[in-house]
Amino acid sequence: MTASRGRRDCPGRHSGPHRSRGCGRGPARPPRCPDDVPHAAASVPAAEYDVGRSNDRAVGPVPPARADRSRTRPFSRLRIPFACVSGRKRREDPSFREATTARRSGKRRRLGRDPDPGDTPGDRAARPSPHPRGPMTRLHANLLLLVAALAWGSGNVAQKTVLDHLDPLSAVGLRCLIAGLLVLPLALREAALRPADGEARSLLQLSGLFALALVLQQAAFLDTTVTNAGFLVNTCAVMTPLVAWASLRQRPEPPVMLAAGITLAGVLCLSGGLSATLGPGDGTALLSALAYAAWMVALGRHAGRFGRPFTTGAAQFLATAAVALALGTTQGGPSWADTMQAGPELLYLGIVSTGLAFMLQIAAQRVASASQAAVICSGEAVVGAALAIWLLGEVPARHTILGAALIMVAIALAVRPATAPVAARAPGRLRPARGWRRPLTLGTPPQRP
Repeated sequence: MTASRGRRDCPGRHSGPHRSRGCGRGPARPPRCPDDVPHAAASVPAAEYDVGRSNDRAVGPVPPARADRSRTRPFSRLRIPFACVSGRKRREDPSFREATTARRSGKRRRLGRDPDPGDTPGDRAARPSPHPRGPMTRLHANLLLLVAALAWGSGNVAQKTVLDHLDPLSAVGLRCLIAGLLVLPLALREAALRPADGEARSLLQLSGLFALALVLQQAAFLDTTVTNAGFLVNTCAVMTPLVAWASLRQRPEPPVMLAAGITLAGVLCLSGGLSATLGPGDGTALLSALAYAAWMVALGRHAGRFGRPFTTGAAQFLATAAVALALGTTQGGPSWADTMQAGPELLYLGIVSTGLAFMLQIAAQRVASASQAAVICSGEAVVGAALAIWLLGEVPARHTILGAALIMVAIALAVRPATAPVAARAPGRLRPARGWRRPLTLGTPPQRP
């Protein structure tokens, strides 16, 4: 027999599963359906029920100590007594607040959002990335290198106008000084983190190579033609894979080596070929290219091991500014009037072509290899030639267009290994997934006899 669903038609007695308090038959127990609640509430004092957080089920009688804290909560058709224990007293407990704060801060440290001041860069690198899209991929790194090449190429036009007022060494020193002062506040924020063992020695070596490469490049322009110096300095695209192979035992990938050779041919076509007369500055340009290759290899190793890109950039810029300005004083040094005339170009070179471009390269070489970075950054020559045609009205020759096309093909070859799909794993032993007791084995299953 089923119970009536209306309060007016219900006789007040239930049978079967609807027996409850206040009925004439059956043992006393809490109501279990909405039809029982009005009769239970009418026959039992209000403070004796605790319905918890459910609409249709009572939990049982409330202890006397909780009867005075009972309150009512509206439900579907009626208001019935409700009593609960609030967590306010527990939240107001100082020990509970301290434990909660420690738990939340520990979780933030594990996620990398709130780094511990005592952590080393290796500890921070071991944590998962706090960015919702995950860590940087090689494709993202290659895109950053392309933006850096665009920033370098856009500075070639400004570099030509700056050299009308300043000598090369003073121009390099001032643009590096502007970039160093721009990055210095961000580097001071990283100074609160404890440096890892060997980081200072690696940073000193990196800054020395960077300053040596720039100073040798500017010195090469004094004793050779601009065409020869530009081509010979860009041979670092071929030297970088060889330096990485010799120093780090990193065998270059065949597409990258092919791209480096095509880059060399493209730069040769873009510059119009070597002149018949080779001067002493050509050897200086080759030494500058070798220093650039060694710097790129050292930068990839330093950025991947220690991180702290702003500290790395600030140290490089300020060290190069000190060396270049000190050598520039031997040639007379820049005057205040000449510096003011070249002020807008110096600001653009210091902020965009030096600060932004090199910081993007430092960030990208945490993932990208030095060989790929050397090939992709050679796109600077293509951007510089295109802007010279657009802004300065230069007429491109056939060999210029051919050289630009070869460099673009080389960049496409260097980027392609990063975007190609990963090859399938060969059949063999795999790591067991969570929940499996025995490792899986790919291949043909054994045949039963």
